[in-house]
Amino acid sequence: MKKTTLLAVLLISAFVFLPAEETPHRKRWEIGSDLGMGFANNMVGIGDILKKNILVDLDAIGPSLGDRGAMMDLNLFGDAFFNLTVKQKYFLTFFTGFDGGINGITSKSFIELVSQGNRNNHSSSGDMANISGAVFGEAGAGFKTAVKKFKLGGSAAYYVPLFYIPQGNLKYTLDAETGLRVGVSSDINIYTPLSFKNSDKTSTSLGKPAFNTGDILSSGGVDISLSAEYAFFPFLDAGVNLSHIPLVPATLKSQIYVSIDEFEIKGDNLLSNPNIDMPKVEPKFDYKDDVSFRVLRPMRGDFYADYRPLKTNLLLIRPNVGFTVFNPNGKPYFNAGALVKLSLPKDIFSVYAGMAYDEAVWKNRLGLGLNFRVCEFLMEASVRSQDFLKSFDGHGFGLTLGTRFGF
Repeated sequence: MKKTTLLAVLLISAFVFLPAEETPHRKRWEIGSDLGMGFANNMVGIGDILKKNILVDLDAIGPSLGDRGAMMDLNLFGDAFFNLTVKQKYFLTFFTGFDGGINGITSKSFIELVSQGNRNNHSSSGDMANISGAVFGEAGAGFKTAVKKFKLGGSAAYYVPLFYIPQGNLKYTLDAETGLRVGVSSDINIYTPLSFKNSDKTSTSLGKPAFNTGDILSSGGVDISLSAEYAFFPFLDAGVNLSHIPLVPATLKSQIYVSIDEFEIKGDNLLSNPNIDMPKVEPKFDYKDDVSFRVLRPMRGDFYADYRPLKTNLLLIRPNVGFTVFNPNGKPYFNAGALVKLSLPKDIFSVYAGMAYDEAVWKNRLGLGLNFRVCEFLMEASVRSQDFLKSFDGHGFGLTLGTRFGF
């Protein structure tokens, strides 16, 4: 079955009118959008930057990194959607958006080499840094329904990877047996739906990519998301969300290979010798337009419970656990967290606080909602880091803004 045919079947299935839970504020239609970004690292905090004289002491920072090295994550997302309710019984949603980011790790051994130099004149080798990441665009539709004590939902989406970087490595080799030689090599592949047919393969730059809308859209894949919730008691609900269950993988046809030629540094010590002549290092790019690289979006599962000790929405406590797989870096993640939300009657004002270990990043969140019926405004701010204690110390930040409008 062709991708376009499968996509049409999924969207038609999502458009079937099903009984849905009532939308308490905007009962006919609603449009909305969200935009957010986040950054986290475990090496440098805001207190290290907001100084008159900035000093990064790698000798002091190195031991606090553990064996993982220096980690960095940058994420961003945005969406726009249209919700439609018919006679307060049928609920549909149509959406589009983007989501993704970049994460990198600088190895502890390389940080120690830079901070301490080659004091013992020994040879060594290893990873200098690892990098991976992806950004996806999507469009789709979904539904929600209420059946007795169950709330069920599902959506289908057509997604296109705008770029995809499976985990790549920058490696170094230090040879101190015969003088001093440092070699650097790379193994980084970037996959994209864009074409670079007009680029010069011998150049250090890629040139201008060919932006062909048809080629980009034909590179996409299809996945679905499902949700279910059951009301065990008037004060306790429990549910599960499964996001990005793959049906058809995206297929990218262009590959960019980034390489760095080995270079040589002459000197007795990398840091103590002030006369080291650093060579000019230029990455080179090679490309192919005839690859067939399959890509799945990260699949995520979340299991949660909504506990309302007052049997109303005035106070809500939500713990959750889950997992994420199919990441560009090839690692599965265990996720867990808890959230406490306080809402005034009819949700005119709501505020929540939460803590989560989400895809190897600690996130401490504070959110605020203002609901004026016709329009609604949402904001969430967070501090974050890969290290628990550093997540409270300005090693990362996140911000999400949302708006809703309708009748």
